[in-house]
Amino acid sequence: MASAWNTPDGHRLPDTPFDAPYDKPFYTIYETADMRHLVVGAYEPKFWEALCRALGLEQWIDRQWVEGEDEATLREALANAFKSESLAHWQSLFNRVEACVTPVWSLREALDSEQVKARNSLITVHDPFEGDLTHLANPIRFDGKSIGSRKPAPPLGADNERL
Repeated sequence: MASAWNTPDGHRLPDTPFDAPYDKPFYTIYETADMRHLVVGAYEPKFWEALCRALGLEQWIDRQWVEGEDEATLREALANAFKSESLAHWQSLFNRVEACVTPVWSLREALDSEQVKARNSLITVHDPFEGDLTHLANPIRFDGKSIGSRKPAPPLGADNERL
């Protein structure tokens, strides 16, 4: 059964990609003050400790794997902490603190990211009808080169006779 996204008031949001047994307070998604989201993957003890210290929740450092009511209390404490600040605040903090916390980006944010630029993950394909179009490059690389087509899709019906 998939879990609900973690919100301080407990209201259900769409299911997360984390199913049991992976839906633990240290391995899930939290909402920020500006209704954006962060993915937390602080599974390893060093990341869990860094997360607890960054959030001022040191009392939970030795209690990462609690269950039952204690787990619900921990989940609420984390949800309240993340809900107290904006995504930008958390990005700034977790760019300096290695705790396996990352933002959930919109498609535009992801495409504009430094990682996409560094990997040359976008290509331009010229379409005779639409002009230049931006496409995702093939992520598989051989000797640093991406394979794939730089040709546009054929017009609807262009291959009917041949097929």
